Amino acid sequence: MLLRAYRDGMADVEHVHIEGEFAGTAYDLTFFFGASQPPMSAEEAAKRMQD
Repeated sequence: MLLRAYRDGMADVEHVHIEGEFAGTAYDLTFFFGASQPPMSAEEAAKRMQD
């Protein structure tokens, strides 16, 4: 998703939040994008979940 947003100049969402642990140390990263797709409607979300 991050590489696609870089390539397209626009993300599917306004931010991506990543939490994890590396070598025993917890990390928390949030990437924000200046341009993103408009939010989808509840109807569109329900339709995509059924497909």
